[in-house]
Amino acid sequence: MLNPVGALRHVAVGASLVAGPALVLAGVMGGGVHDERFDAKQVLVTSAGDGVRLRETVDQDFGTTQRHGYERIIPNDFGEPTDVVVSSPDAPDQTSITDMGSRTRIRIGDPDSTISGQHRYLLSYTLPDAQLSTGALALDIIDPGEELETGRFEVVLAGFELADTTCNVGGFGDVGGCELVRDGDLYRVVFEPLSAGDGITVGPILLGAAKPVHILTPSATVRRIINMTALTVVEAGQRG
Repeated sequence: MLNPVGALRHVAVGASLVAGPALVLAGVMGGGVHDERFDAKQVLVTSAGDGVRLRETVDQDFGTTQRHGYERIIPNDFGEPTDVVVSSPDAPDQTSITDMGSRTRIRIGDPDSTISGQHRYLLSYTLPDAQLSTGALALDIIDPGEELETGRFEVVLAGFELADTTCNVGGFGDVGGCELVRDGDLYRVVFEPLSAGDGITVGPILLGAAKPVHILTPSATVRRIINMTALTVVEAGQRG
C-alpha cells in the first residue's frame, strides 16, 4: 500500500505497387512499428453498501503487437470482486475470471484470436468488504508495477465526503505527489501521464450523505487511423 493510512484499512505508382507490401511488412509504411501503451484510463469510484464499486474505462493501444485482449489483476484485500460487468465497443469481450487467492485475474478477449491497435474496454466491479463505515478506507486505485505508461489517468470519486484525504503516487512507500480536487459533488485527480510502474492510493474515504451520483461519460481518446495509400497518419477523436 502506498498510503500511510493503508495500515488502517488497507511513395511513381508502379514502383509503389511492388514495393508497398514489402514496406508495410518492414514497418516502413502504415505508421511503422509502435509499442504498446495505455492511451487513457478513467476510474470512477462510488459506494456500494459498505463496499465500493469501481468503473474502469481503459483505452489500450496494443501497437503492432498481436494480443488476445486486456488483462486486469485486482487484489482481494477488500474481498473478491463481485458483480463484474465487462464490455467493449470495438474488441472481443469474452471474459474469464480467476480467483488466484490473494488476487483476482480478469481477462477480456477471445482466447482463439488476436487483435492489435487501439481498443476500449469497460470494466465494473464491486469490492464488497471495503468497510466504508469505518471511515478508514485507503483505496489502491492501481498498484505499483504496471509495465506500461498511461497517457492520461483520471480518478473520480462520486458520492463521498472527504476530510484530510491524501493522494499518493509512485512506488511502494511513496507519499504525496498528487491532490484530489473538489469539482461540485465529485473529487478528481488527473495524471498526464502516469509513468510506468507508478501506483495510486487515496484515503481515508468516508461515505457521504445519500444523494444522486452523476455517472460520468468517459472522455474521448485520440485514435490512430492508418491510411496505407496516402502514407499518412491522421488522428480522430473516438466517441465514447
